[in-house]
Amino acid sequence: MIVGVDIGGTHFRMALLSDEGEIVRHERVETKLIDDPLSTLRALKEKVDTDAVADHVVVGVPGVVNYHSGNLVFAPNIDQRWVELLDADHICSVLGLETLLVNDADLAAIGEFFFGAGRDLTSMNYVTVSTGIGVGVILEGKLLRGKLSGMELGHSFIPSVNSLGTGSQGLLSVEDLASGTGLSRRASEIGLEIDNEELLERAEKVGSREAELLEALSQDLATALANLLWMTSVQELVLGGGIALNSKRLISLVQDYLAPLAPKYLKISIQRATLGDDAGLIGAAAAKKALF
Repeated sequence: MIVGVDIGGTHFRMALLSDEGEIVRHERVETKLIDDPLSTLRALKEKVDTDAVADHVVVGVPGVVNYHSGNLVFAPNIDQRWVELLDADHICSVLGLETLLVNDADLAAIGEFFFGAGRDLTSMNYVTVSTGIGVGVILEGKLLRGKLSGMELGHSFIPSVNSLGTGSQGLLSVEDLASGTGLSRRASEIGLEIDNEELLERAEKVGSREAELLEALSQDLATALANLLWMTSVQELVLGGGIALNSKRLISLVQDYLAPLAPKYLKISIQRATLGDDAGLIGAAAAKKALF
């Protein structure tokens, strides 16, 4: 049995899993309520692993991970006091379990590859389009990584193909243009003061202002994905995260905009992720297999 942890901006989530990726027990707590992440992990562990049957814990964190030393190097979207605390040694001493620290997008990619949309593939680009943009690449069954986790596509820069709602014609990050946060900013820029859930619902009506905004976001996302395909030469794309999963039109729009930009030697396939918010937790069951 394995304990999987997904540390995010909204929730700390923990599950007890079988090595087949089955969630046996699951708990979560709102991140904003947490002062000490280590004591929170201890409390969650006592709830999910009541009989102390797990033999290791895999912790997904939203930032750059040093896979050699097991520490968090850079994590701009969480409390900066936590960066030094969330390393493998500290977590191991608190939980009493061998600890593996993994970038959260990498862990979600592992989950989707072994147990979700990618389970019949040999290689896969996983992209989460959510609050931010995360990427994990699986090549021949192994996570693409070096000493540090990489593939930070969200923090790369591209010129906006469709500047609707950007307020700028210059270089912006992919997250600024195509993430959930970016979508909210673009909506506000053109006077749409609604949340993303309602915006995506209204965007189903072609010709609406919301639809135009989704199309603009899709164009910029397609540009970023084209760059990813040229770098990896992997033709399978799996899109996850709230924006990708809650929009009926996004994938078809991205397919259309991506076609003229993608490598002509690849037959591009785009699928929706199937594990939803559990991708990172479930990925813990196959993390050692994918990393080593």
